[in-house]
Amino acid sequence: MSEIIKDIPFNIDAESLREELMLEKTGDYKQFLQMAKEARQIAAPAAVYREAYIDEKGEDYLIIDAYRLESRLLRKNIADNHRVFLYAVTAGKDLESWARKYSGILEAYRAEEIQKSVLKSAASYLGELIDSLIGASITSEMNPGSLPDWPLEEQAKLFALLGDVEKEIALRLTDNYLMVPAKSISAIRFSSQAKFQNCQLCRRENCPDRRAPFSGKKQTHPEKLVKGKRAQERE
Repeated sequence: MSEIIKDIPFNIDAESLREELMLEKTGDYKQFLQMAKEARQIAAPAAVYREAYIDEKGEDYLIIDAYRLESRLLRKNIADNHRVFLYAVTAGKDLESWARKYSGILEAYRAEEIQKSVLKSAASYLGELIDSLIGASITSEMNPGSLPDWPLEEQAKLFALLGDVEKEIALRLTDNYLMVPAKSISAIRFSSQAKFQNCQLCRRENCPDRRAPFSGKKQTHPEKLVKGKRAQERE
């Protein structure tokens, strides 16, 4: 059975956000502080999570309550674990509605960053709670759609395992498996021998949300391979 948490404690560090947004302490900064104040009054982040046990493991899949989660990397990272935690957390529809009223490019960007700050804070709170239940010194998680090996379509299975997520915390999936409100996270969390984050295998450079450096093999551009081969032939 899933557990529901509403009105998750959160923090908006306005000063850190000001530095990230490179705002000088001028009129724009005063407006930003007002936006942060409004967000604190409106935001009501919520989450649903559950403990689950793995019924079967294959080379590239896991089965939980008859749902087959297909990912070779997820199976590898799960290793010998038989217990996992599934969750979905959202910054909330009220905060998303609030952000929409800011239509200017800069204002809309600042409102989005405030939403992300609320989500990050709420996700951190939930992560600490789940880690205390897992009881391991190292935990990792994977998110459907973050890497090609576990595609976004798998999101539907995760939501099905969590129950009526839309009813409980007003978080739903579109026909394209995107979450609404957009500032939301879904994942499977588990104990691990070494910390794993999706960012380690993501090739997107200069990502503002990167949480870990890329650790996979870098691909050489085809033109460089050709030039290198020609240079060797000349030698």
